[in-house]
Amino acid sequence: MDMFLKVIAVVFFVAGAIVVFGSRYIVERFQLYKNSKCEFEDQMNEEEIKQYKTRRAELNIKMFGMLIVLPGIILMLIKFK
Repeated sequence: MDMFLKVIAVVFFVAGAIVVFGSRYIVERFQLYKNSKCEFEDQMNEEEIKQYKTRRAELNIKMFGMLIVLPGIILMLIKFK
């Protein structure tokens, strides 16, 4: 059981790290920037709006990746003492 929890910890950690470091690719591949909202579009030009939406989508993906990494880190702290 101990080895199983160690493997699960590593799997969560690696999966979350892939999501965090691949966030730019994920946003571009699935065009997630189109779903982002910008409250002050009238104050920016088109390029700045696209850049803002892309960065906001990347941040959301990175936060999701960190939520995946968190259980892996906690399990690693407990099991790899």
